[in-house]
Amino acid sequence: MKKLLILACLFVGPAYGAEWKTTPQTKYPVTLVGDLHDADSPVFNIFVPDLDLALINQKTRIENFDSCEVNRVRRTVIITKEELRRGIEARDYVIDLFKKYAVYISTKGKRDAYGRLLVTVYLTDKEHNPEVLDLKDLIFENKYDRSQL
Repeated sequence: MKKLLILACLFVGPAYGAEWKTTPQTKYPVTLVGDLHDADSPVFNIFVPDLDLALINQKTRIENFDSCEVNRVRRTVIITKEELRRGIEARDYVIDLFKKYAVYISTKGKRDAYGRLLVTVYLTDKEHNPEVLDLKDLIFENKYDRSQL
């Protein structure tokens, strides 16, 4: 029930008297929780500064991105050795980016079939360089999406 209340506050509108809206342009600072299993499904702690609120251990899925697999557990597709190699490279690449940059997300509050929050991930220089990078663009540049096999 507590989690439902927090999500309602986050995605429905103003809470605790604060004027606050979720739009795709709103970016929330996040930290990665634990190890990254694969490049498209990070678990984040999401911070909402306007509400002094944090969503802890939030499972997410990067919207419009399907990374190469890192193991053969997914039985609905054929997974080659090349895909496994590229999946591990993609995961390690994303981990390195998360260490190098400050990480932010935006969301429309929608979830996938597995209950993961659909997000767009942005990276900025930790010294607050105004350039903002979209993680998905970097992934596609390096050909780590399954559609590029």
